[in-house]
Amino acid sequence: MKNKKILVLIIGRVCALRHLTARHPDAEVAQNAARLKNGIPVIVNLLHPPSRWPLVKAVIGLIRNLALCSANHAPLRESGAIPRLVQLLIRAFQDTQRQRSSVASGGSGSIGAYADGVRMEEIVEGTVGALHILARESHNRAIIRGLNVIPIFVQLLYNDIENIERVAAGVLCELAADKEGAEMIEQEGATAPLTELLHSRNEGVATYAAAVLFRMSEDKPQDYKKRLSMELTNSLFREDGSMWQGDMAAMPPDLQDFIAPPEGHYDPMYAQGPPSVHAMQHGHAGPNYQGGYDHVPVDSMQGLDIGSQHGAPGSNYGPIDPRDLPPGHQDHPDLTFDQQIPPQPPRDNNQMAAWYDTDL
Repeated sequence: MKNKKILVLIIGRVCALRHLTARHPDAEVAQNAARLKNGIPVIVNLLHPPSRWPLVKAVIGLIRNLALCSANHAPLRESGAIPRLVQLLIRAFQDTQRQRSSVASGGSGSIGAYADGVRMEEIVEGTVGALHILARESHNRAIIRGLNVIPIFVQLLYNDIENIERVAAGVLCELAADKEGAEMIEQEGATAPLTELLHSRNEGVATYAAAVLFRMSEDKPQDYKKRLSMELTNSLFREDGSMWQGDMAAMPPDLQDFIAPPEGHYDPMYAQGPPSVHAMQHGHAGPNYQGGYDHVPVDSMQGLDIGSQHGAPGSNYGPIDPRDLPPGHQDHPDLTFDQQIPPQPPRDNNQMAAWYDTDL
């Protein structure tokens, strides 16, 4: 009982910090205070055992918010936040894949993997969202590239949860800013799903997909670039005017630069004709993209089996197989989480940046 009270207390404080560090009048002050008071190492340490999933989920959201302050990138990196977030992503992703396979093969259980009342899809979204913000910094991008996690980001582009599609496309957008990252993304076969996502009704998903495709085309022939530019325009400005109200001026400035041709007009030969270069290279039918999922109310602590142990109902957070971990991570003495409790594009426009971010 005492341990449960401690856990509730810690989660409450982490959630308070999480709300204070994003979309709050004092968010910038709070983000800086966490660093100036040497709180970042303490916060990152809460991602490790014996913390349980409800606390881990709240900490992931807090780290993502702290990363909105560029001055926090180095302390978060030095505290080992990036490899730990990748470890958690791999574990949650594997749990969701196993659950989906079980349901697809006729096994019992509903779609969605849960542990301690926390849905693993939420951990996937949260970790990718945090990595997305951290990837705005070049040193962080290099670390992420070295952790062999880009294949998972690409697989998440096929996810049927729109929020996960968005953060996956977002982190790939940042990683594609470097030539090495763009090449790795292309090698993982991302062109086909990204091309499908151009037609997403979610402006964020479509915009990120367009940005990644543009960055991947940097070293491509001019003919390829022109055809891609035309496809981006046709996809982002549809006849029904549903995307950006059909007005280029309503788009983020960086994407305007992506799709606007330097000469100010398109060659008529590209206005009509055969299918796009992507469609010719990749025959692909995308999944049926649907809306997001309902978030488990961590703040209210409803439905959370805080005291459940490994193997008990609602807890599938077992030991992580070292073979599942990315190369280069820092091994932690205990990755089992078996113990009970501990001893979210444009950066200069706050309104636009808030639209891009994921509220965790």
